[in-house]
Amino acid sequence: CKNDNQIVSLGGGTLLREENTKIIKSSGVLIYLDVNEDTVYSRLKNDTSRPLLNVDDKFSVITKKMSERTPIYQNNADFIVNGNHNPEKVVNFIKKIINIKKN
Repeated sequence: CKNDNQIVSLGGGTLLREENTKIIKSSGVLIYLDVNEDTVYSRLKNDTSRPLLNVDDKFSVITKKMSERTPIYQNNADFIVNGNHNPEKVVNFIKKIINIKKN
């Protein structure tokens, strides 16, 4: 069901299942926050809650997963937003997208 007042942050593997992608796209706008490997690594290097990253060489795992997943994200996104900017700039851009879609 559509709810114009919700933003849902998905896990990195969500779009790997085609049925998830169909549900998401039928429920709203899919915005992909595109970030580089360095940004992901800096955000996750101390995160111990992610089983895939409980390894010595986290950067290699991140790089491999991103190379597998990025094409899927890009092909399914309604909008792609550069997430390497400061968070305020990213949020403002997303607000503009949402306002455009509402009108």
